[in-house]
Amino acid sequence: MAVAGDRSDVRPAVDRFRPDPRLDRAAMKRRQNELRDAATAIDDLDFDPDAVGPDDATYATVTDLAIPYVPGLLAVREGEPIVAALAHLDRDLDLLLVDGSGRIHYREAGLATHLGVLYDRPAIGVAKSLLCGQPADDTDGLPAGARVPIHADGDMTAPNGTTVGYAVQTRQFDSGRITPVYVSPGHRIGAATAADLALATRGGYKLPEPIRQAAFKPRSVPTPDVNVAIEDADERVAPPDDDRDETVLITGCSSGIGRATAEAFVDEGWRVYATARDTDDIEDLADAGCETAPLDVTDPADVLAVRERIVDETGRVDCLVNNAGYGQLGAIEDVPTERVERQFAVNVCGPHRLNRAIAPVMRRRNTGTIVTVSSATGFISPPANGVYAGSKWAVEGMHDSLRRELSEFGVDVVLIEPGSVSTGFDERARSELDGVEPSGAYESFYELRDDYHTIGGAFVTVTAADVADRIVNAATCSAPSARYPVGPVAKLAALGRHLPARLQDRAIDLYLRVVK
Repeated sequence: MAVAGDRSDVRPAVDRFRPDPRLDRAAMKRRQNELRDAATAIDDLDFDPDAVGPDDATYATVTDLAIPYVPGLLAVREGEPIVAALAHLDRDLDLLLVDGSGRIHYREAGLATHLGVLYDRPAIGVAKSLLCGQPADDTDGLPAGARVPIHADGDMTAPNGTTVGYAVQTRQFDSGRITPVYVSPGHRIGAATAADLALATRGGYKLPEPIRQAAFKPRSVPTPDVNVAIEDADERVAPPDDDRDETVLITGCSSGIGRATAEAFVDEGWRVYATARDTDDIEDLADAGCETAPLDVTDPADVLAVRERIVDETGRVDCLVNNAGYGQLGAIEDVPTERVERQFAVNVCGPHRLNRAIAPVMRRRNTGTIVTVSSATGFISPPANGVYAGSKWAVEGMHDSLRRELSEFGVDVVLIEPGSVSTGFDERARSELDGVEPSGAYESFYELRDDYHTIGGAFVTVTAADVADRIVNAATCSAPSARYPVGPVAKLAALGRHLPARLQDRAIDLYLRVVK
């Protein structure tokens, strides 16, 4: 819940509408009907809405309350601590923005309506999901600034077809992943003006100010000793939990899975530290709400600097996503040893270095999830892919051990195992063929791989967004699985891993013959 205004005491104007959680369910519904009748959905403002911007919305507060969530009755149940919080606010309410609903509510009396009527101030509800009503048009992939009317349906007291609010697209990525917020008038404001103000008060993030400030309300965090080497990380004492929203560190965010994962976590309201070797490649992620940092996973100093910054700023790492990597193609005989060493330095030693740095921070809090992007080749090794597959086999074994080591500390370790992914990864991998020393004996395998991408790969690939969704699900699951194959290729490979080696060889040979 968030507010903006001038210095003054904040007191309820209509005392009989004070929230009372002692009411039974029927009485709560009757109270909401009274609030609906008392509320107005026309502009009655003491300020010029065209003059409002994000810099005007600078005062925020959050309420600390643990109750069973009952859809549609949140206002009555949560209202008491909100009233108590507002009593300590030294600003009057020109405009009240609430993380919740107004008229987009079964009885048109959501949290924004209740508080708006209680204080007789203009109030707007900004919800992250749609409680009821029907969008007048498709809301997927809307461009920034777009809005779609939300019409009342049979679940609401408003007549069917009444515009009770808008789906408002405050920000958008090129991938179209960001979902809209659902804006509705609470009191003394019309639906169109409410949508205008939600857009006017956004400051570069999905949530308008100052709701974003409430969601990421800063707190004082002790500054730790930054002169600690990774080798001494086991003695590292993380600062106390600052109760902020979850924090995730993601490597390899310049494109593909890493970029999609950063976007997905931002969309879920996490504080995202997106990293890449060159921060110019992730500048747009910074504009979209990510914290960005340079990180070469082969450089211990980079890893240390990122860890120290996150601990300084948040005191926690709830999720580490090891995504940075590349694929070295080529028959074993054709790949120079220095190329093999580089492959393992990035794909194996990189995650190991990050795990060593972040695991102590998670252990001290007895919570956290380490998610590492592996591959279907981590258990089935096709020809001309042995170096990359070898690195992923190593990743699989290392993380199996890590999972068993950290389980007693409440830290989960998860492997994401995609098959073929429609990103630039394969194009980069094919470019690595430039460094091989072809013997001439294995040209048929190289040709078959090109044929796969030409005629066979399109219908079995998954998107980077598919993999990102699985990563977010693993990070937010209370008891995630050890492994998540993603896509048809990975799922078939997961089944094939249990076959005897001779049968695996025959299956791969048959597949190559079919493609050829």
